[in-house]
Amino acid sequence: MSQFDLQRFIPAHVSGLKGYHAKEPVASTPEVLKLDLNECLVPPSPKVLQALRSALTRDNMLNWYPDSSCAELRRSIGRYLNVPAERLMVTNGSNMAMEVFARAFVGSGDPVLICSPVYDVFEVQCKLQQARIEHFYFSEPFNPDFDELTRRDEAYKLIYLANPNNPTGIGYPREKLLALLRKRRDTLVLLDEAYHEFYGVTVVDVLDEFPNLVILRSFSKAFSLAGMRCGYLVAQPSVLEVAARALAPWAVNGLTQVAAHAAIQDVDYMRAFVAECNQARRTLVDGLNRLGFVARFCYGNFILWQVPNPKKAVEILAARQVYVGNKDSVPQLNGHLRVTIGTTAQARRFLEIVTELCAEFSA
Repeated sequence: MSQFDLQRFIPAHVSGLKGYHAKEPVASTPEVLKLDLNECLVPPSPKVLQALRSALTRDNMLNWYPDSSCAELRRSIGRYLNVPAERLMVTNGSNMAMEVFARAFVGSGDPVLICSPVYDVFEVQCKLQQARIEHFYFSEPFNPDFDELTRRDEAYKLIYLANPNNPTGIGYPREKLLALLRKRRDTLVLLDEAYHEFYGVTVVDVLDEFPNLVILRSFSKAFSLAGMRCGYLVAQPSVLEVAARALAPWAVNGLTQVAAHAAIQDVDYMRAFVAECNQARRTLVDGLNRLGFVARFCYGNFILWQVPNPKKAVEILAARQVYVGNKDSVPQLNGHLRVTIGTTAQARRFLEIVTELCAEFSA
C-alpha cells in the first residue's frame, strides 16, 4: 500500500510560508497585566453589552444567517466617518479585509511595496497570491523622511503602509500622504488606519480625488472589540464591488454586527478611553525614562521600550504575570519591547513592577 505524501499536495509558494502565528491566550485574572497584543485594556461601552443581551432574546438571532451586507452597521460607520454606506465593506476583522483585498487585486508576480516594519498579515496574504514583494525601510525609523518614499520611481501595482504605524509607532503627516497619493495615481494604495482613533490623522475625505485609495479600519483597538472580530474597508464603490467577489457570504456574524453597531453609537465612551490612554502613555514614557531606560512615544495605544536583553526582560515580567511584546527580531527594532497602554492606573502598576525588577533587567 502506498503511503500518503502530504508534501506532494502543498504548492511551492505555501511550502515555505511561515504564516502569522498568534500568541497563546493568557488566563484573565485581576493580577494579569496583558500588554502584548495592543488590545484595548478596558471593556467595551456598556451599550455593547446591553445590545448583545437584547439581541439574544430575539427570535431567529442565532438560527438565521446574519445580514451579509451588514447594511445597518455600514450606515452607522458611514455616519461616524461622514461617508456614504456604499463606500464601506465590513469584514470579520481587519485581517479578513487584508485577505479579501489581496485575493481580489493581487496576482502572481505583481509588484507590491510594503512600508516596513509593519503588521505582517498583509505580507502573508500577498505571498499566498505569489506577489513579488519589496520592503521599503526609512533610513531613520523613528524620525522618517517621508520624501524617501515619495521619491521612489519604481512601478508597483500596490503600496501598503500603516498610519500610525505598528510597531514603530510613528505617524505620517496628512500632507505627506497626499503627496504620495498625487504621485501614485496609477497605483493602488492600501492605508491601514487601525490605530486612527489614537492619532486622529486621516485621508478618508479624499476618496473622490483618489479613487485608487483604500483605507483599512478596525474595531479591535479603540472600540474594545478585539474578541468580536470586526474590521472594514473604505473605498470607492467600484473598488469594493471587485473586493466583494472574494468575500464569502455571511462573513460577519450577527452578534458582531450588533456589538459594533452599539459601540459606534457611543463614540463618547471611546473618546474618553482614548483621552485616558493618552494620559497613561505620558505617565509610562516619563516613568521609564526616569528609571534610566529609553521609552519611545508612539501614536497608537502602545509605546516602545528599549532594554539590554529583551528575551530576559520578557521572561522576568511574565513571572510577575506581566506580558509584553518582544520586537527584538523585527528589522530596525533591535532591543525593543512593545508595551500596550491602557489606563493611568494600569500604567502606574506596571511602573511599580518595573521599578522593583529594575536591577534584574540590567544584570
